[in-house]
Amino acid sequence: MPWLCVAGFLVIGGCAAAGRAEDSLQSRSASRSAAGSLSATPERPLTTGVTRTTTFGTPSGNINCALSRTFVRCDIRERTWQPPPKPADCVLDWGTAVGLSTAGSRFLCVGDAIALAKRRLAYGSALQAGTLKCTSRRSGLRCEDLHSRHGFTMGRASYRLF
Repeated sequence: MPWLCVAGFLVIGGCAAAGRAEDSLQSRSASRSAAGSLSATPERPLTTGVTRTTTFGTPSGNINCALSRTFVRCDIRERTWQPPPKPADCVLDWGTAVGLSTAGSRFLCVGDAIALAKRRLAYGSALQAGTLKCTSRRSGLRCEDLHSRHGFTMGRASYRLF
């Protein structure tokens, strides 16, 4: 997938091809079922490679994410909540993608989508790259920067940026 910088956040996809990020996952505590789901104990989350981007989704397939050591982006397919108002300078899609870096979390103005990920993060499991950690829950997904404490929760019924 090509890399594209949108609104100051590094995201996967889009129309500009500047390079190719390989999908890689390293894990000491991970187990993978035949269906491709990922699980780990909360004390020992899965970790990704230093320069790689890993894509994963929730078991329902409603939320799909791309995670690296410096950025996580999650897209939601179905939701009952309304996003904040679309900025006037956003000419692309709004309200379906949230990004998180050490600088904070925010909605992204995007013209692409993260493809339906083959890897599923089991409910109660976490995936971590650097200080960025995402935890899958039945109510949705929680991603946070463990150092800055910025993050977001996202599910079919609600979202919260913090």
